[in-house]
Amino acid sequence: MVDTERPEPLSGSGDPPRDLLLDVKDLSVEFDTGHGPLRAVDGISLQIRTGERLGIVGESGSGKSVAARAVMGLLPRTARTTGQIDFAGTELLGLDPNQRRTLLGADVSMVFQDPMTALNPVVRVGRQISEGLRFHGSNDRQAVREATLEMMRRVGIPDAEARLRAYPFEMSGGMRQRICIAAALICGPRLLIADEPTTALDVTIQRQILDVLTDMGRGGMSMLLITHNLGVAASRTDRVAVMYSGRVVETAPTADLFRTPRHPYTVGLMRSMPRLADAPHTRLVAIPGRQVRSAGPTQGCRFADRCASAQPKCLRIEPDLTTDDSSPDHAYACFFPRGTAHGEAALASNRAAGTTAAGLSVPEEEVSS
Repeated sequence: MVDTERPEPLSGSGDPPRDLLLDVKDLSVEFDTGHGPLRAVDGISLQIRTGERLGIVGESGSGKSVAARAVMGLLPRTARTTGQIDFAGTELLGLDPNQRRTLLGADVSMVFQDPMTALNPVVRVGRQISEGLRFHGSNDRQAVREATLEMMRRVGIPDAEARLRAYPFEMSGGMRQRICIAAALICGPRLLIADEPTTALDVTIQRQILDVLTDMGRGGMSMLLITHNLGVAASRTDRVAVMYSGRVVETAPTADLFRTPRHPYTVGLMRSMPRLADAPHTRLVAIPGRQVRSAGPTQGCRFADRCASAQPKCLRIEPDLTTDDSSPDHAYACFFPRGTAHGEAALASNRAAGTTAAGLSVPEEEVSS
C-alpha cells in the first residue's frame, strides 16, 4: 500500500545540504548473454548530496540493482561499465582493487536484499559486524568488541552480549537484516546503499528496519534506497528517480513526484498500487505488456508500446530528460507528459481512436488517470 506518511527531514530545514557527494554521469552497464549483449543500465545520471536520501524505483529488471552494484564495484568481470562515478572527488571507475577496498565499507557501504545470503552462515555475527573495523586498521580487540556491541544496540538488537556469538541461522529474518545494517554502518560510511532492504520481511519488521535506517541517517549520512515499493519511497526519501528499461525516465523531489507524476510509466506504477482510501474490491490497473531490453541504442521511447499516450513521434525519437518552468527540479523523459495540455490531448486523441500509434488499445478508464 502507498503510505504517504513522511518522517521528519534529516536536517532541521528540510533541505539537504548542497555539497555534492555522489555524481553519476552517463553510466552504462552491459553484459554478454547467450542471446548476445544486454545493456542493463543505459546512460543514467544521478546525484546525491550530503545528508540526502535518494530513492530509485521501478519494476524488477529495470536496472536499479545493477546501477547500485556498479557504484560499489560489485559487478562480475564480464560486465562492461562506462561513464563516470565520482564520489567526493574520487573517480570510482578508475580505482584499482586495493584502492576500492580501502574506500568501500569505510566511506561507501551497502545493505543487500536477502540477509540470509548476505551473511556467512558459519561465521558468528559479531565477527561479521566487526570485519570492517578490523579490515580498516583497528587492532584494539576490546575497542572493536565495544564498538560492535554499541552498533548492535543502536540498530535495535536486544541482548547484544549474548547475540554477539550467535550464528545467522539462529536469528529471525528481521534480526539478520539488523546484523547486515550494523555491519554496513560500523565504520560510519558517508553513503549507504540499501538495495531492497525490506523485501523479504513482513510489514511490521519492514517498518522497524526502515526506522533504523532513518535514525542512523540523522548524523548526515546520505542514502541511496532502491525499492519497488512506492510507499517506502514516498515516506523515506527526499528525491526519487524512476527507472525503466535501464533508463531514468523521471526524477523529482519526492512530494512533487507523488503529487504530479508526469511520465506515463510513473502514473502506471502509482495506479497499480492499492491505496488505503480505495473502496473495497477496487480493481487495480496493470501496465500492459512488459519491459523490452536492448543491446544498445533504440529507436523511439522504450515505453511507447505500453503507453496510452503514444504518438508517432514517440516511435521515432527517444526523449531526453527535460523540465518545465513551473518545476525546474522535476525532470521527465516524455514528449506528452501527463498533467500537461499536450499530454492530455494526446491521451484524449488515442482514446477517441481506441488505439495508440504503437497499436495498444486504450480502455475508457485511461482518460481518468
